[in-house]
Amino acid sequence: MMEIRNPLDDIKLIDCISGKNAIDRIMRRYALGRGDYENSKYVREKNQELGWTNYSRDIITPFWKTFCAALVYTSAHYEIVRGKWKSDNVKETYILVENNIQYRTYYDKRDDTKGTPLSKEKMGKRYLDGNFTHKSFVDKTIEIFPELEELAAISDSISNFSPCPDQPFNSMKGLLPDVCDFLNLFVDKIQKCVDANVGLEYDKLSVTADDIRAWHIWLLKNREKFLLQDYYAIDDNRLRGKEFFPGQSLNNPLPFAERDIRKCIENEIDILKKRGAMF
Repeated sequence: MMEIRNPLDDIKLIDCISGKNAIDRIMRRYALGRGDYENSKYVREKNQELGWTNYSRDIITPFWKTFCAALVYTSAHYEIVRGKWKSDNVKETYILVENNIQYRTYYDKRDDTKGTPLSKEKMGKRYLDGNFTHKSFVDKTIEIFPELEELAAISDSISNFSPCPDQPFNSMKGLLPDVCDFLNLFVDKIQKCVDANVGLEYDKLSVTADDIRAWHIWLLKNREKFLLQDYYAIDDNRLRGKEFFPGQSLNNPLPFAERDIRKCIENEIDILKKRGAMF
């Protein structure tokens, strides 16, 4: 079995997930239903080496949400009709509903309906099965945004995992539509709750104002310790998330313009490389 020699090594390779490239590998991981590697032995061993023990862990840079934004961009500019690409009078094949990806069939487009949710696992399986539409759109998206391939590799590296407060911190971060799994935005959400002295509720998850304050204190105390300086700033005991693209906020969590998608991917890669070099 391969060993991790660099904090930026793709854990999928060590986990025996093969593929012709990083996109193929991440789709295979999705198809297998394997979650992120925050609780893998590779991350645990590195955390022990760094003295980061007795903490929960979570990803800090979301590949899936960034990929979905890029896929929706492709879908807004290109459509497959009778097996061929067209770029005029396009009807979107993929859309976001509460910032979650949905797939629209020919009939959904015809009837102007929202389609059905598309999970990571379903997308991975359809891509690997050679489903013409899904594979074509993924390949087209990578053609437009080739940097996604590098992000697909290093987003599953040790550099993308950090200790975090206990549950439901990571679940809330992943599920809140205005956060989209971005740590920098969750920081802003937490500060907003602290300012208003309120808790958080979403779906079946609930945390109190006291819980939020405890998360706030944790983030104040541990930014340098866990190498999170590029994700948020601290000003007079206030937390402020750092943008991954111009104008990113709780009201605008995902990039939709081509330049913003490129900037988001570029920043994600640069920050992960910088953090990996600190280990």
